[in-house]
Amino acid sequence: MAGNNTFNVGRDGYQITIIDSNAGPVSFSGITSFEAKPAFVKLKSVNVNGRIIHRNVPDGHSGTLELDRQDSSFDDYFANVEANYFAGLPPGAVFITHTINELDGSVSQWQYSDVALAPEDAGTWKGQDKVTERMTFDAGRKIRIA
Repeated sequence: MAGNNTFNVGRDGYQITIIDSNAGPVSFSGITSFEAKPAFVKLKSVNVNGRIIHRNVPDGHSGTLELDRQDSSFDDYFANVEANYFAGLPPGAVFITHTINELDGSVSQWQYSDVALAPEDAGTWKGQDKVTERMTFDAGRKIRIA
């Protein structure tokens, strides 16, 4: 049972799973951040009588994953995607599953489909600083699966 004044923290969204139909399950080591944002097209209609009507239409999702580089998984995946493109191969179907530990002890799972991943930053190599890599995604749908 959840206590008073409780709320989710980052580690509650404890698992991100990425499946690529060309590469299979994709494991990125050291994921430190997952951000997801729904997108909506905001429509507005003004009737001749002056009544203003608004409607929001779902328009996919976008987000960012950040990781502290621990191995070559990020570089390997995107180099493979690039090689497939230049070899004339079709892109794989990509899905992201986000698993969350809820405060009441239950588990929720959400799946993003029709995903396109893009590398945004392969990291800066400097002195004793950690190397942070970042990718973005765009998705067509978000569906609750558990």
